[in-house]
Amino acid sequence: LNLSNSNLNYIPKNIRKFTNMIKLSMCFNQIEKLDHNSANIPNHIEEIQFSFNRIQYISNFYFVSFKRLKILNMSNNQIKTIDFLKYYSNNHLDLIDLTFNLIRKIDEKFVSNFNNRTIVKLFPQKIYNFDCGNLLLSNI
Repeated sequence: LNLSNSNLNYIPKNIRKFTNMIKLSMCFNQIEKLDHNSANIPNHIEEIQFSFNRIQYISNFYFVSFKRLKILNMSNNQIKTIDFLKYYSNNHLDLIDLTFNLIRKIDEKFVSNFNNRTIVKLFPQKIYNFDCGNLLLSNI
């Protein structure tokens, strides 16, 4: 489902009706936060594109129910912390794109939640405190 460039500042409640949806693109909108009020995405989703919004806040448990998620693109937002990923564990996740955000710190708990084939795109950002363990980081 492509809702990009729709000038939305929320995730429509009726997208839960799309039971066969595996990809959701909401790029280039005006979304500022992802919390319990915007938890309308079906749990079986495999790809979420939220790039080029204004996202500043993401509830710590927002992504917990997305066990099939393979691609998460949160690039080009205003995210300052990745605490929301501390509570998310997924063996299927292939890519997390967090490039062009305002992230300054990444901790060990974030690193331990993903498999060793997960690619995490973080750069360019000025990250001051970082322990990546075995996680594969990419600036591509």
